[in-house]
Amino acid sequence: MKRMLLEIGIVNKVISHRFGLVALLAFVVMCISFVTRIVLAVISASEIGLLQLPGIFLIGFFYDLINAVYFTIPLVVYLWLVPTKIFQKQWHRFVLYGLFSLSTFILLFNAVSEFFFWDEFSSRFNFIAVDYLVYTTEVLGNIRQSYPIEWIIVALLVITIAIVYVLKPFIKQSSKIQDGFKHRSLWAVSLLAIPLLCFFVISNKLHRFSKNMYANELAGNGMYELFSAYINNELSYEQFYQTREGENSFELMR
Repeated sequence: MKRMLLEIGIVNKVISHRFGLVALLAFVVMCISFVTRIVLAVISASEIGLLQLPGIFLIGFFYDLINAVYFTIPLVVYLWLVPTKIFQKQWHRFVLYGLFSLSTFILLFNAVSEFFFWDEFSSRFNFIAVDYLVYTTEVLGNIRQSYPIEWIIVALLVITIAIVYVLKPFIKQSSKIQDGFKHRSLWAVSLLAIPLLCFFVISNKLHRFSKNMYANELAGNGMYELFSAYINNELSYEQFYQTREGENSFELMR
């Protein structure tokens, strides 16, 4: 099966140079994000309508792609700076396997975290999740009391190994390609310009396409929302706090 995939022309074209690994990692990001959205949508099936599904998955695909652009930045920089002599060494393949393993594990861990966060707040990551990261000691203690963390990590490691094993021939093939520094710089600058452009042009408000809060949250991307919440330092008051009509509130106050 893996040999058949390698023989597909478009796959060979994509991985015809070392930056094909960026596309490969972006593909992993997109797949895990897509599966996460499906799981969360199934959990909240009673809260969303069929007419909202196209918006959820189309807008969701867009945000997953934006998240993939940001997530692959470290790999782009690494592939840009590592010399060809080192890149083509046989032992360096294990460095690439390690990078992909770490990246895949982070993505899977994020997906599981999103599942538990959604179960509690019916929302993607937001500033509450940022607070969780700030007060790490208390939160980790509560999480370890509530969930079998050790078994979850073991399961994620097994899945990570399985995914990287499937990707192994693609990674191996890309490591054989020779790329000069000028050629690499052209690719790297072009790829790094994309997240820079996204940072100034794209906001986290585009996924609010419906009056249904569940549909809007499903159309977002959890990892993207986490960093957006950290940068913007805000939380929707109307969504997470009980409110009443202004006239009733003033009448009660009087």
